[in-house]
Amino acid sequence: MQERRLHARRKTFFGGRVVFAHRHATMDCVVKNMGERGAKLVFHAPTILPEEFDVQVVRLARAFRGRVIWRGGNELGISFAEEDGSAKVVPLDYAAVIRKLKAEKAKLEQRVTQLSSAE
Repeated sequence: MQERRLHARRKTFFGGRVVFAHRHATMDCVVKNMGERGAKLVFHAPTILPEEFDVQVVRLARAFRGRVIWRGGNELGISFAEEDGSAKVVPLDYAAVIRKLKAEKAKLEQRVTQLSSAE
């Protein structure tokens, strides 16, 4: 098979996690090779994923926005979205904390409204 990539990748064996469905679903994977523009992800079994999703690379403590370039069995080739600073990927644990804080804020706002109308 002829190499078609424009940018080199290095072989890796990193644990990864794909995050999709508005951060409500995750799937573990292995990042088999990686470069500055993309990666190859390998899953335990063939997968059905959306065309775009977030990828967390645990060992690097980084997350990327990925877009599917090719699919084959239990493997995906992805390219990383360009980082222009406007759409940073939020790590999954931060997203959970943000979701919890938003729910607490909504409860507090509701309570303030109740107390204000009781006066």
